[in-house]
Order: sequence, then C-alpha cells, then structure tokens
Amino acid sequence: MLSSFATGLDVAVLHITFRLRAALAAEDMNAVSAEMSALDELMAEVRRFDEPRRLMNRVLGRPESETHSYGPVPRLTAADLPEPPSSYGDGEYDDHLAMADREAELAPQLAAAHAERIARAGRHLEDVVRRLAQTGFADAQYTRAMAREAEKAVGLWKVGLLQRMVRDRL
Repeated sequence: MLSSFATGLDVAVLHITFRLRAALAAEDMNAVSAEMSALDELMAEVRRFDEPRRLMNRVLGRPESETHSYGPVPRLTAADLPEPPSSYGDGEYDDHLAMADREAELAPQLAAAHAERIARAGRHLEDVVRRLAQTGFADAQYTRAMAREAEKAVGLWKVGLLQRMVRDRL
C-alpha cells in the first residue's frame, strides 16, 4: 500500500508541478492560487497518512526512520529582486513635464525590471515546489519551511504582476 501511495503521490505532485509551470507562464493568478491549494491539500493528505504509520511503529517498537537532510531552504526576498528605475530619486527636475519625459525615457528599463522580478519570483516558486516534491514531504519541519517559502514566492510573483499592471495603466 505504501508503494502505491508513493507512486500516486509522485504522479499527483508531477501534475501539480506541470500545471503550476503553465499557470506561471500564462501569468494566471487564479490558476497559480489553485495549484498552491492543491499542493496544500496533498501535503495534508500525506500528513494524515504519515501520523498513523508513526504511531504504529512506536507501538510496535520499531525505530523511527533516520532524519533526512535536504539542505537549506532557498530564500528569495523583495530585496533580492531588481529595483525598478524611477525618476523620483533623480531630484534634478523642477517641473512635472521634465519628470514625465524622464519617466518615458525610463519606460523600457522599467518594463524590463518588472519582467525580471516576475520571472525570478516564478522560477523561485517552481524551484521550491520541485524541491519540496522531491522530498516526498518526508520531513515535516522541512516541508513546513518550504511551504512557507513557496507562499512568500507566490506573494512576490503576484506583487510583481500587480506592479506591472499599475505601470501599464499609467
């Protein structure tokens, strides 16, 4: 039964990973949220399955399996992402028309910075989910830390999309 559960788990995680990659590429916030919810549900299912196994092993006097070391949790913060350029920091403009001209001049660099912020946050999210899936959620503490990092990466990705949307409307 464990083997079939593990195989089913592998397939489920693979499907979530592929759908997440497609949702990120399509910049579909709702689909990304749905895939993260599916991942949360899968992790909860694994925890429900794992607790009875641990209890039975304890009752039977079997030793707990050795702890795994998966390495550090990769981190990404807003400070790690490229800063979008702005004419507000230039301080050399006395009128709004000159500042607007400078903003227009910076527009291609601003678009590139937003695109890079979105892409890096998306790649980081994919990497975190892939690493998490490779562990099979075996280590509860590592799984929680990686899930928190995935949530932060989703937040950075969404903020990048929203900032770009605001820029595009101005």
